[in-house]
Amino acid sequence: MKKKLLIFAILCFISSSAQVSQIWTDYNTFWTSSSTSINAVKPNTAHDLLAFRWNGTNYSTGVNNPKLTANSVSYTSTKFRGLPINEVPLTGSSAYFIGLGALVDGLATTVDNGSTNPFAPITSGNQKATYLTKGTQGLDLGSCLTNIPSGTPIRFNLSSNGITWSNVGDGIPDILITQVAQPSSAAADKFKFVNSSGVTVGTEISVLLNNATLYPTVGNWNVDFYENNSTQTTSTFVNTERTLKFYATDLSAFGITVGNYASAVALIYTPGGDSDPAFLAFNEPSLGVSTQLGITAQPLTSDCDGTMPSSFTVQLQDRLGLPVLQAGISITASMETGPGALLGTLTATTNASGVATFSTLSFEIGGNHTIRFSNSSLDAAISTNIAAATGCLDNIWTGNGANNNWNNTANWQTAAIPNANNNVTIPTGRPRYPVLTADAGARNLTLGVNATINLNGFTLAIAGTITKDATSKITASTDNSVLYMSGTTAQTIPSGIILNGDIANLTVENPGGVTNADNLKLTQVLLVRQGTLATGNLINMVCRFAPTRRTAQIGPLGSTGFITGNVTVEQCFPARRAFRFVTSSVTTSTSIRANWQEGATTWSNNPNPGYGTHITGVGASGSNPLLTDGTNGFDWQPSGASSLFSFNNSTQVWSAVTSTIGTLTAGVPYRMLIRGNRSTNIQLNASAPTNTILRSTGTILKGPVNITGLNATANTYNIVGNPFQCQVDMSMVKSNSINLKPFIYVYDPTLGGTPVVGASGGRGAFVSINALTGEKSNGASAVSIFLQPYQAFFVQTDNLGVNPQLIFNESAKATSSTQTNVFRAANNDSDEISIKKNFIDLTLFTQQAYNNNDSSLDGLRIDFGSNNDNGIDSFDAVKFVNSDENISRKIGDELISMENRDIAQNGEVLPLNITQYRTSNYTMQIKISAFTDQNVYLKDYQTNQSILLINDGTSTYNFSVNTTDKVSINPNRFAFEIQGAVLSNEQPKFDSAFTLYPNPTNGSAIYLNAKTSFENAQIEIFNLLGQKVNHLNTPFGKNNQISIPIDNLNIGVYLINVITNTGEKFTSKFIKN
Repeated sequence: MKKKLLIFAILCFISSSAQVSQIWTDYNTFWTSSSTSINAVKPNTAHDLLAFRWNGTNYSTGVNNPKLTANSVSYTSTKFRGLPINEVPLTGSSAYFIGLGALVDGLATTVDNGSTNPFAPITSGNQKATYLTKGTQGLDLGSCLTNIPSGTPIRFNLSSNGITWSNVGDGIPDILITQVAQPSSAAADKFKFVNSSGVTVGTEISVLLNNATLYPTVGNWNVDFYENNSTQTTSTFVNTERTLKFYATDLSAFGITVGNYASAVALIYTPGGDSDPAFLAFNEPSLGVSTQLGITAQPLTSDCDGTMPSSFTVQLQDRLGLPVLQAGISITASMETGPGALLGTLTATTNASGVATFSTLSFEIGGNHTIRFSNSSLDAAISTNIAAATGCLDNIWTGNGANNNWNNTANWQTAAIPNANNNVTIPTGRPRYPVLTADAGARNLTLGVNATINLNGFTLAIAGTITKDATSKITASTDNSVLYMSGTTAQTIPSGIILNGDIANLTVENPGGVTNADNLKLTQVLLVRQGTLATGNLINMVCRFAPTRRTAQIGPLGSTGFITGNVTVEQCFPARRAFRFVTSSVTTSTSIRANWQEGATTWSNNPNPGYGTHITGVGASGSNPLLTDGTNGFDWQPSGASSLFSFNNSTQVWSAVTSTIGTLTAGVPYRMLIRGNRSTNIQLNASAPTNTILRSTGTILKGPVNITGLNATANTYNIVGNPFQCQVDMSMVKSNSINLKPFIYVYDPTLGGTPVVGASGGRGAFVSINALTGEKSNGASAVSIFLQPYQAFFVQTDNLGVNPQLIFNESAKATSSTQTNVFRAANNDSDEISIKKNFIDLTLFTQQAYNNNDSSLDGLRIDFGSNNDNGIDSFDAVKFVNSDENISRKIGDELISMENRDIAQNGEVLPLNITQYRTSNYTMQIKISAFTDQNVYLKDYQTNQSILLINDGTSTYNFSVNTTDKVSINPNRFAFEIQGAVLSNEQPKFDSAFTLYPNPTNGSAIYLNAKTSFENAQIEIFNLLGQKVNHLNTPFGKNNQISIPIDNLNIGVYLINVITNTGEKFTSKFIKN
């Protein structure tokens, strides 16, 4: 085996000539950057180091060697492990921060300054130290500490393996040191080995990385720096760019020799006070430092009350399982499998023998469980199964207490609270029946005639059987109520057990499997952690409109968790006549008509009020529905206009679906006009839309789901549907993608303001979302990186020349995220100001919609940053054209909805492109961040106004258009101008004193706009033959503007010469189309 490396992510210097010149990480699937080719993409989330180049050789870290191979990176195989740093000082200098990738908190350009996001307040040095050991093997480059206070050495004891002599001086690096914030030339960090008497073995080394020539920057990242209370109010520490620096060396730099290596018993690290570590790690075969935890003693069963008959002992171990004798390492116990909470003291610290003892652990509910013991930088240890207690007393509910509380001992025959170790009987004829006020459990549960249990928002775990009378019920409809099937042998959910079938949550964790016989209507989450849930074709994932729109979700399936049989899944579509981009989240054996059209017998049939929609299409048209209704499965409609379409990724063409007699497939997308439910009168386009629920019945897919049929040609588009009945974090999906640009394109049907029957507009719009940063082209839209159940979207193929790949894994499911209102009926726009430097965020509204706090029409975002390309590349989102208003940037022949460009330069003019005006009066809402020493103006070429935008704030601009006036609706009417900041009594100075607008033009006039005041000008126009075709001497009008008539000119190219009364000259070319 090749030698494996000791890594230190820290501010440093070592006197050696070798350099780290390139790194590879798993950011956005795969990312590399080097000192000679800095990657313009700056990671802003967690990402693990995969490999680095040192002294001309690539060394893997062992995090994911197959990914290196798949990307044609050759390497020498090594493995890295984060040193188990257990404690750092809690406080220090004013710049002693916790650094996290700018998107870790879910906010790419700002922080929320709450007390829980991205972490709960840090109250101990032990908690703070965990930010040096995050990621796989502790190698996350997306977290760090800055300016660790000096004076407190950190010790890492060695096992009896000590230092491996064969790895010293072999030319393969043993230590890797990185600097991930701002290099300093102040006090160095120090590293040394010591013997059992504390005397230095060999040589102590000092480390600094401030020399840019010896230790070059190999990449940059965007980071938020947080105080211990999870806040940051200084904008220069939010979404700020920092460098990544590395240094590597061999253990021989420590002066380790054949004569002294065996005496080393510990490695000592002493911070210098200015170090900015991402991680400290070691080479497992080279040093006998702790790499894992091992359980040396545990109970095999719990007692009847959930307590343990004996303690758990956990040992620090090196990679070979040898004990490491080190005190003070914190170890945490948590529930790995089984219902309920793990109680007792959940954290223990190792003694001088490296052993942590847990003596007070107990199970809240009882039953079968396993426990995980962990430290953030060590491999966890998981206990063997702790079996449910046997021989426990049965218990019978009496209901004789003063209340109906399950946890009131007075309500139980044995005066003890039962759990999943006890058989429980709830008999008939009790004065009151139990209501849970905490999580509870039973082994075998028997319910008598008319007996009930109310879960009341808590968990009831069943480890055995449920026996019931036809009249007995469990009430489980309250949010957060959970029926938890936690046995080890086959279980059944009996018919009629859940009152009205309404249940918030169902969890299955039973290797023997669970069979459902009840008609269940879940409202929150279905989880199958272990075993197979046989649905009996009776499980329904329902949605609701009130109090907030929400649909039930199927959460991440465990590695041994499966669902068989049909599931009915639903999604709610609020009243709005609009196209939706939809998919089914199950594969059906019945037709589209049987599902989304509710199996209606005629076009006017509404078999299940509130459900389904009309789908119209080819053949089902004409004046007599009796003749054509039902043709190809479609509902009759006078025009027979198609309302269901599919997109062919190969040909890039939309086609009307020719039949609804075919089945639905999970993840196969459609574009569908949803008019409302089947009570809507489809004979009239003016019919008021209605709420509707679409549902499908079929089998689910389990991840990984590999999307097929993607077009491999660069810059083509692919429509994709969410294959899961669950929200999906698209940042995680895109992190597994290959040859796809980082954007997703989502249609928001709620944009455009409130639709007015018979008037143009209000039909929704596309929103571009950067799946890496969470930024979007329209900040007022509710769409986000969390894809909704039933939702489809577009991705664009990149230009890497390989087949694109998109994989939906179970781990990307996001049940706890708030469901977005992309299917909502109205929009509540946010006016939150981000505090990222260098961006412009423009949202277009009708004036009426803006004044009424209604939804926007479209949006555009421009981000500025060093090393970005001002041309079009993979980090610019193309513009998806809407049916109504469109706003974008035009670069060459391409329209862009999200642009990443270089740092803003004084004098830059960024033309906008607005098309397809549907009304007369509009409002632009423009948010910009803090442009240092620069002003940003919105230029309106028609009015010749330059509007100074509020720096680090929000501005609005109202304007009007006349669709018969080609000048007012010219696509290039507006632009952003960047200028150096001026004193308040000065006027802005522009590079050119004049502009022509619109140019090109097909109108009867062209406008000469002056940026300062003049009285008049002489104007001459020449054709390309040099012939003068027009001459006029005319005064400047309002807003320093002259209207030049050109209606007598033929189509062609012309030259215009201008001389003002003060002698200012201007010459330009213009085109008349």
